[in-house]
Amino acid sequence: MTVQKAEREPRVAIVIPCYNESATIAPIIRTCKQFGTVLVVDDGSTDGSERIAQDAGGLVTKTAGSSGYEGAIEHGLRRAYDQGFDVVITIDADGEHDPELIPDFITAHKLGAALVVGVRPRPQRLAEWLICGYCRWRFGIKDILCGMKDLIAMF
Repeated sequence: MTVQKAEREPRVAIVIPCYNESATIAPIIRTCKQFGTVLVVDDGSTDGSERIAQDAGGLVTKTAGSSGYEGAIEHGLRRAYDQGFDVVITIDADGEHDPELIPDFITAHKLGAALVVGVRPRPQRLAEWLICGYCRWRFGIKDILCGMKDLIAMF
């Protein structure tokens, strides 16, 4: 699916779900800030991640409780939509994804892509490998389970 190319620069939100990521989140946020507004979704961290994320320049929002990874992503997507962002990029807080790739995701969006999915550098577990293999064969998406995605804000 493609979408109409934007006439202006898109407003980009980078959503980072966070649960006890105090050791890794600050450099991720500092890099991501170069490319858009960073929305950190804290899902009940007890290790000071919230304060570290704020100090690094992230806008922190908290889930109502421990809602898990998917719940934190959904919370962040809704928050980005409510704030009027055009593009939402999700990236994990653990450093598994390279935030320096964000400009490539934004470029793909500008060229009309409705969805961009990253590819994880590490080997996957068997179940993940099977799911990803099917999606690669069926839809041409190499790593459907990768946490780094670029979505248009139409949810």
